[in-house]
Amino acid sequence: MLESLRLIAQSASLLLLGIALGGAWFIAIVTPNVAYDRQDGLRADADIRAMISAGSPQIGFVLLAACACAILAGSFASAATSSLAAFGFFSNRWTLASFKPGEAPKDEKRQRKTQRVIAVAFTLIFSLVSAIAALLAFLGI
Repeated sequence: MLESLRLIAQSASLLLLGIALGGAWFIAIVTPNVAYDRQDGLRADADIRAMISAGSPQIGFVLLAACACAILAGSFASAATSSLAAFGFFSNRWTLASFKPGEAPKDEKRQRKTQRVIAVAFTLIFSLVSAIAALLAFLGI
């Protein structure tokens, strides 16, 4: 009975990690390609920022759920790695925090572009961390 619960939790963890990886891939790779193909630079940048800002917390929550399932499965290394990846996706929200209306720097356009590039880089880096967590969950570590 407990062995079947462990297998179900391990499978659920793998499923949730796969969902998180798919969402991160969509946000970091697909959205920028489509946005820059179909829009001008300013609108594409705004769309990418909005997609990352809106999608990263949901991916973070999916990763926390994968962490909980990994703990139930006894894959503690996978759980720790999943929680690290979740923190990384939550940090995207802080990276893209908008300026207060009266406190915009002189070169706001360059600042926003830098923030977007950093958020996309974080998304890709923590997608790799999620993939490592999936490998650890698959191995039961």
